[in-house]
Amino acid sequence: MPPSSFPCHLCGHTGAFQGIDTSGELCRISGKLQCTACAELKRVDDKIRETTSLLQKLLGQRHQLKFERNLHHDPLIHRLPLELVSRIFTFYRPHLPNRISKAVSVFQKFSQEKKDDANTTPWQLAIVCQSWRPVVLSTPQLWTSVSINTSRASEKGYTEFVRNLLLHSGGLPFSLTLGEGSYKDPSYIPEESAAEKELFSIINQSSHRWSRLNASLSDGQLGYLSDNTSVALSLRDIHLERFARFPNLKSSIFGKLTTRPTLRKVFVHNAHFQDIGISWDCVTHIDLSAFSIHCCLEIFRHAHQMTHFTLLSSYDRPPLAEPIVHGHLRVLAIFSSASESRSVVFDNLALPSLQELLIDHHLAKAASLVKRSGCNLTRLDVRESIFASTDLELLLVDLLEHLPSLTDLTLTHTPISNVFFKRLGSASSGIGAGNGGEFLPDLCSLKMCCEFRFDWESLADIFPTVTRPGLSEIEPGAPRRALRSFQLDVEEVDSDSDSDSDAGTSWHCRRIPEDVVMRLVAVRAGGVNMSIMDEYRRDLLAVSTEPVKAMVV
Repeated sequence: MPPSSFPCHLCGHTGAFQGIDTSGELCRISGKLQCTACAELKRVDDKIRETTSLLQKLLGQRHQLKFERNLHHDPLIHRLPLELVSRIFTFYRPHLPNRISKAVSVFQKFSQEKKDDANTTPWQLAIVCQSWRPVVLSTPQLWTSVSINTSRASEKGYTEFVRNLLLHSGGLPFSLTLGEGSYKDPSYIPEESAAEKELFSIINQSSHRWSRLNASLSDGQLGYLSDNTSVALSLRDIHLERFARFPNLKSSIFGKLTTRPTLRKVFVHNAHFQDIGISWDCVTHIDLSAFSIHCCLEIFRHAHQMTHFTLLSSYDRPPLAEPIVHGHLRVLAIFSSASESRSVVFDNLALPSLQELLIDHHLAKAASLVKRSGCNLTRLDVRESIFASTDLELLLVDLLEHLPSLTDLTLTHTPISNVFFKRLGSASSGIGAGNGGEFLPDLCSLKMCCEFRFDWESLADIFPTVTRPGLSEIEPGAPRRALRSFQLDVEEVDSDSDSDSDAGTSWHCRRIPEDVVMRLVAVRAGGVNMSIMDEYRRDLLAVSTEPVKAMVV
């Protein structure tokens, strides 16, 4: 064995490490005979090997005797039919979530942990005892979730392990998770293409049984997936995260197939529309991130049955064109990007069937989209954004003027003041709505999380006055008579202290006045599910009705 090299931790120079033989085999101090110490050491080593071998045999006998004892001491378990035991094991297997995104979390620390967490459940059952192992290995339902670390392609025995792993699921459809190991680790060296091709060849042979594909792969490995023409007969969901290992390499998924997969749900990160070789005709749910706006609009042109669309981040700004009319989309979610390119999505769409809108800014663009589409929006979710306009509250009120059909409104860390509550407490429609009707007449659920920049009186004024308990006593023309659920989480303005003393002081400044809290309690007694909490999760309604001394923490 050649001497190994190592860098000096002081000077950094690489030198050769010369091993020292301490086995005594080369001892020739006494001529051709070993010295007394070496000879005695060899005798002791031989005795240790004999004893170790005997110990292993005894442990094996003990294991077998325990197994035979269990056959007599645990008769109930062994009287159960194998079909029932197999069924029990199947219930033990955890179910996958509706949307999987675990490839990176499973494999990102693989080089240190050397294990595939997603595959451990059936193995844990198989090692309990000799009776369980054959039952587990012969129950295909336990092996319908398979995780493969493709960075182990050249590791001895791993390819054969994957082959056997795929055989355990029999002919059942299964969920496949692929991750390229520790690709973010600087010490990670990509496997040879021959080893990768062999591994993916085995994986692709089972492609006709994929029901869900969750892949976090480099562009290099992405090209191997999948060239099997029988792919995706059962594939319905795909979660694809692509990262660049070779900057100049362009790869596509399912690009070589003559028959393209027909999917229902698609999540794609960092890819191009033309590189995804699937049929978009039946796709209903699409989540995109690190996706160009041009490709987003192409999806709207091709995914005619799409009902849910989410865009997390985007780039580029294509020229404006005629709006794309998409008649099936019901849910649109567009979040977090510093680029103004996302506003082009609003400008280029008309969505007459839109029911739910989730955004963080571009409220003016959203209002234009609603007017252009003529849709009956029922749910609006506006979340905090560092890129939000300073007049976000006024833009929000203007948007709400165009949503008479809204039933659910959620505002998360949006700037709210008396302006919003005064408008909400008014029954008449604003000029912007242009229909002469009521302002949000059907609003039944309002959830808010905001800083304390308003008066408690303006909050109470959004609710109708209740003279007697019971919603039937509310006047027919009163505003917010349809409201059944109100949830408010209020936070201190610019609070930078979490100490208990500061918590008590800040709460003292926000005590709900007695006349206001009594009005709110009456509204809650009238049937409104009301919750008002501070940032320390204290019920402000409950605490405000107690003596002042009880409020100091």
